[in-house]
Amino acid sequence: MVDESSEKNVENVHFTQFIHNYNKESREAVYTFFNAHVLNNPAPVSEPAFRVDFPNELLALFNRTRPANAVKDLDELVDVMIRDARTLTARLQPRDAADVAKAREAFAEPLMYSLLAFRPKPAELRAEKKEAVPMGERLVIGRTGKGDEIPAVWLSPSKVNADVAPTLIVHPGGIASVMNTPLVKTLLGKGGVVMSIDAFQTGSAVAPRDTSNRAYLHFNQTNDANRVQDIVTAIEYLRSRSKSQTVNLVGLQMAGVWSYFARTQAGDGVNLAADLAQFAADTDTEYVSKFFIPGLRKAGDFHAASVLNGQGRALVFNAGEQFPSEWARQAAKLAGGQLDLRNGAVTDSDLVAWLVTERRTSR
Repeated sequence: MVDESSEKNVENVHFTQFIHNYNKESREAVYTFFNAHVLNNPAPVSEPAFRVDFPNELLALFNRTRPANAVKDLDELVDVMIRDARTLTARLQPRDAADVAKAREAFAEPLMYSLLAFRPKPAELRAEKKEAVPMGERLVIGRTGKGDEIPAVWLSPSKVNADVAPTLIVHPGGIASVMNTPLVKTLLGKGGVVMSIDAFQTGSAVAPRDTSNRAYLHFNQTNDANRVQDIVTAIEYLRSRSKSQTVNLVGLQMAGVWSYFARTQAGDGVNLAADLAQFAADTDTEYVSKFFIPGLRKAGDFHAASVLNGQGRALVFNAGEQFPSEWARQAAKLAGGQLDLRNGAVTDSDLVAWLVTERRTSR
């Protein structure tokens, strides 16, 4: 219940002619408010006049010759920043167990805040059943208080086989591209639970999104960042509902790239099978056109993800020539993980064999 006496401590002064209210009038209103409520002085406060500093007072090299190695323009500054970021990443390449621990600690936070994907707690999950389908149901899942609405399908065989971990399959085409595939039918036939989602702006989740405002990404995440979060949320729902400590995450086509990064934020017990779709992992334009998440490259891109995914079991296939294979292999070896890395594609039967065999071997 609000204390009515607190109303005297609330004021609003609004100037509609100023875009961001960084103007003198707004500043003076704030000065006056704090003067009254903090210093108990009701007198208005005017901002004193000030003199703008001149360039010769602000610039260390004003009218002087710059050093020969000085950055000359914006393009060169960008090149320097990219080179520095590459150098910092390269220093974290794991070569022994201590290196792996150091790299994991160094990469974890920058990658998390670049992706802005967070593993929800089971109590934060919500789900609403929409309709029954053969062997399961369609539903919408999300996180309480976050506003996300993720269309999903849950399929379960009549008799669940404990040797087949529950599997989340993600495809750029959404649920419709997964439902009646041989992969799903085979997993169900072997007694495995299968879940799929329409990740952000895929399948039935496609909706108008005007991103034309140049400041749009100052306040909103990109499609790809939202897709990574949807996969992290779906993994936690699969784990919570199935009550299984181990789950499978299968990302097909470009959804394999989304899944590779989602795995870094999903916690332990996730077997990852990721199709990297020959993604050019060291080419900026590839990220801009196919997997656009600002700050991802500076956070370590696939180098960081390969280190953070090193402790789990993974089948990474269709990897492009630029994928940091040595990083991934060394990180998995030093962290005790199991990595099956292939440059080419795999068949559905190969994929099923890996998912089922890996589960049985770990029991």
